[in-house]
Amino acid sequence: MVAHAGFVVRDALVLRRKIRVVCVGAVFTVPEERSKGLASHVLREVLAHARPGADLVMISGDRGLYRRLGMDPVPPLALFRLPDTVSATENLDIREISAVDLKAMAALYDAEDVHFIRPPDDWTRLWTAGRLVDGPAKFWLVERAGLVVAYLLVQHAGPRPDGSSRPRRILEFAGARDAIVQAAPAVAEELLLPAYDTATVALCEGKGWHRSTRQFSVTAEALTMDVTVIPWYGLNYV
Repeated sequence: MVAHAGFVVRDALVLRRKIRVVCVGAVFTVPEERSKGLASHVLREVLAHARPGADLVMISGDRGLYRRLGMDPVPPLALFRLPDTVSATENLDIREISAVDLKAMAALYDAEDVHFIRPPDDWTRLWTAGRLVDGPAKFWLVERAGLVVAYLLVQHAGPRPDGSSRPRRILEFAGARDAIVQAAPAVAEELLLPAYDTATVALCEGKGWHRSTRQFSVTAEALTMDVTVIPWYGLNYV
């Protein structure tokens, strides 16, 4: 193999509307075969195969090739810096997720306004891998009075390619927003969330947490009118 472009097709629910999403990643050419247009050819073949019947295409990365093929950067996320001092987590129990918790996690996720329709095997693979995006992670469950109310998926701190340090970041969450915001400082240093999630944004701003934006290297192409008028950019398939 000298060039590759992988993809997976998943349905998603966005404000109760079902859409089909093509997620593309691992686009590369081996070093000795670069500058021959091989990755471009492979990616064009993938898109020609996957676009029919799809509502949205998302590609991991942002480069000239993707822009030329009709992709645009996804909207930036809201980034909140969490306090170093952890306040009391009144009546909340926070613990690492185990295999027996996956059904409870899935139920919380499926109740979100924007979510992929993840089959059970996807949850098992996610938990078994113990990774989010490009790094190892911990998965936390939040309980209140013995009931599961939220979860937080946190990427570990670690070095970046440029030599800087990546903080512990919450990259996915679901459930009761008050519990999420209350538990977040106990497990992470930063919280990332889509800007359309105004309820969570308001809770974080009410805490006085510093807000900035974070542009992830993801590009997308909306293929249907339905997708262009709803906040599809909240999808994060990890």
